[in-house]
Amino acid sequence: MKKTQKTVDTQTPIKQIQAIFSSTPASALYLLNEQTKEPLSIRVKAFLEHIASDYLEELTPLTEQLNYIDLANWLKINETYFEGELTKTLKQKLANGYTATNVSRNGMPVIRYSRTIIEISPDLIYSAIEQHIEATMLIHYGSSTGRKETIRFLTAMTTQDVNHINPFGVLVLDELFSEIIAGFEKNGIPVFSAEH
Repeated sequence: MKKTQKTVDTQTPIKQIQAIFSSTPASALYLLNEQTKEPLSIRVKAFLEHIASDYLEELTPLTEQLNYIDLANWLKINETYFEGELTKTLKQKLANGYTATNVSRNGMPVIRYSRTIIEISPDLIYSAIEQHIEATMLIHYGSSTGRKETIRFLTAMTTQDVNHINPFGVLVLDELFSEIIAGFEKNGIPVFSAEH
């Protein structure tokens, strides 16, 4: 019984830290993609100690109990998961921001282009980003590099401080929807679905 309790106690700190990284995939990806010769385990330790000393003092006891090599291996194994979660977050923030931009422009959630007005929603915009931007990156660069390029491009469309859509992001989505609407006007069929 004591041995089981000890195993549970030693697993608790790493699970708690894993939960933090799972909820902040950008932090995990930053550490994984940092261009340095320093081993990942040392970078993770320095990162967590910095967070504990400057922001979350309650992390200090956890950081003292971790096996950083195991944590670094867990981060590497889960890199694709972190990329997927960050991509979802960025698409949702851009979809929400673009919807708000068009409500501000038009007084309602619509896009006006040429002779067409379409009602929009964050789900519709999310799907357009997924099907036209993300899919293009994955097709052009392949799965691994495509995920990274998608994150890079979507990040370029957001503001740095609060991760909302920036003017470049608005321009990209304006162009995307003008092409979608032009295709609809020409062919009479939508070029994407609203599923995600």
